[in-house]
Amino acid sequence: MNDQIDMSYKRRWYAVIMCTIAFFFSYMDRQVLSLLIEPIQADLGISDTQFGLLQGFSFTLCFAVMGLPIASAADRHPRPLIIAAGVVVWSMATVACGFARGFAQLFLARMMIGAGEASLSPATYSMISDMFDRSGIGRATAVYSLGSFLGAGFAYLVGGAAIAALETI
Repeated sequence: MNDQIDMSYKRRWYAVIMCTIAFFFSYMDRQVLSLLIEPIQADLGISDTQFGLLQGFSFTLCFAVMGLPIASAADRHPRPLIIAAGVVVWSMATVACGFARGFAQLFLARMMIGAGEASLSPATYSMISDMFDRSGIGRATAVYSLGSFLGAGFAYLVGGAAIAALETI
């Protein structure tokens, strides 16, 4: 184990599990939008091109651009605070998506989701590398990575239920 962080076994795995849960919600949040194309287009009157920009470009632009400075900050500042700030930003932006009344508002909210979610993986990977020795990093990273697959899968369940609920209205 790295001398910089001397943590008990349970505390290290608690941190990994909490980051995995955040990763789960991060991926769920990303996928649900794609399942609700028709209701969102009908509600906001946006085109297929605009929806493509919302799903891909707006999120990816900020996610990629913000990932570099956030990764650099994760090497110098407390990673749990960076993760917490990112979760707050993307959660508030997700709420803003629900209140968006047009393409521009939804585009900006999706950009903020990308910026917030960009904090999670760089800070988590850096934290894992400090908390675990070489023999434990792979297992911890694998557990963290489960969050993306579980989140994406769960998004389809939630999205399917939302679509079914909207069809009965």
